[in-house]
Amino acid sequence: MSSLLKYLLVLVVLALQSCGGSSGGGSSSKTSSGFLSAAPIDNASCFIYKITTEGTKGDELTSSDSDKGIVTFSNVGYSGRALIQCSAGGTYTDEATDNEKQSPILRVALNFIEGEKFAITPLTEIAVQLDNNLNNVIDIHNDTVAKVFGLSGKSITAILPTDIDKISLTNDDSGDYAMILAMLSKLEAEDTSDDSSLSKIIDLLKTDLVDGTLEQITTGKLVAAFNGLEDKFKNTNIDKIKADVIGKPLLVDLPVKNLISDSFVTFEFSNTGGVANSCSSEPNLPSGLAVILTSGSCKISGVPTLLQDVITYTIKATNSVGYSTATVNISIDLDTPKNLTATERNIIIALTWNSVSGADKYNIHYATETFANIEVVNYSSLNGYTLLANLTGVSKEI
Repeated sequence: MSSLLKYLLVLVVLALQSCGGSSGGGSSSKTSSGFLSAAPIDNASCFIYKITTEGTKGDELTSSDSDKGIVTFSNVGYSGRALIQCSAGGTYTDEATDNEKQSPILRVALNFIEGEKFAITPLTEIAVQLDNNLNNVIDIHNDTVAKVFGLSGKSITAILPTDIDKISLTNDDSGDYAMILAMLSKLEAEDTSDDSSLSKIIDLLKTDLVDGTLEQITTGKLVAAFNGLEDKFKNTNIDKIKADVIGKPLLVDLPVKNLISDSFVTFEFSNTGGVANSCSSEPNLPSGLAVILTSGSCKISGVPTLLQDVITYTIKATNSVGYSTATVNISIDLDTPKNLTATERNIIIALTWNSVSGADKYNIHYATETFANIEVVNYSSLNGYTLLANLTGVSKEI
C-alpha cells in the first residue's frame, strides 16, 4: 500500500469505555479513542468543536495529539453537530523514500454521537471546504461528495475504509471507500508538478465541485487513476464505482435551427454530465444530417437536402450509467437568391440573380414604396404591390 494512501485513510473510531473504581465508591471517566492513520501520523493536534446554529465553529470540547496514528479524546460529554479537525503539521514517514513528510489538515463535519465511529478522510475535507456554513456541509455537501465519488446514499463520515495493510480489500462499502481513497493517492502520484500534494488535489476537486458536479476532464482523470490502480487496491465493484463517478450524460436543449438546403452545418449539444458513449435521434434526422458522438457529447452535422417545416428531434446520449435527452427544432428552407442586381433601361428595370440549388421557380415581390422587415403575407398592403410568380429563369424585366 502506498504511503500516501496510508495517510489518506484517516479513521477515527470512538469507543466508550467506563473505568470503574473500587466496590466502595470511586469515579468513572469516558474515553473516546481513535485510530488516526494507517501510516501513523505523529503529533497531529486533533480537536472537537461544537457547531453553532449559524453553522460556524463553536466551543472546543476537547483535544488530543496523535501518537503513531492513535488519538484519544477523554470525556467529550457531548452529542450533536460537531467539527473534528486534525491540524496540518503532523508527521509521517514515506515508506518509498524514508523521508519524513507533514500531513495536511483533515476535517469532518457530522452529527457526532459519543461512542459511535466516524471517519476523517480527504472526502470529508472536500465537503468541509465547499461551504463556510458547517450545517450545510452536514445537510448537503457530505452527500454531494459521496455521490460524485461513487458512494451515493452512503455516509462518508461513518463508513470506515478497509485497512488494506491488514486485510484484503472487501467487496462492500468499506472496500469501495478504500478503493476511492487509493484512487486519490494514485491521482496525486501522477501529478508531476513541483507543488504536487494531497492538499493541492483536495483544493482542485473542491473548486470543481462548487456547482455540485465534476467536469468531464476531472472525471476522466479520476477514471484513469482508477484504471492505474494495482490489483490489491481494486475490488469487484470498481466498474460500478467508475460508472458512478462518471455519471450519466446531461444534455442541454438547443435553440431552433433554421437550416438552408445544400449548405453544410454543424452544431453540438452541451453535455454537463458524464461522458456519452453513443448518440441517437428520434425521429431520424433529415436527409443529409447525422448525429455523431464527439468529445463525450452529441453533434449534428451534414448537408441537408430536403425542404421541411419545423420538426422537433429528440437526441439521446447514453453511457453505462444511463442516458439523457435533449431537443432541437429544425426547419430547412431554400437559400435566398444572391447577387440580385437591378439595371435601369429607359422605362424598364432588368433584374438578375444567382440560381439557388434545389430551386426550380422564383417569385418576385415588388412595390412602389420602400419596405423591409415585413412578412410576405403582409406584402399586399404595400402601395403598388405586384407579385410575379413561378418564374423559371434567373432574370426578369419589370
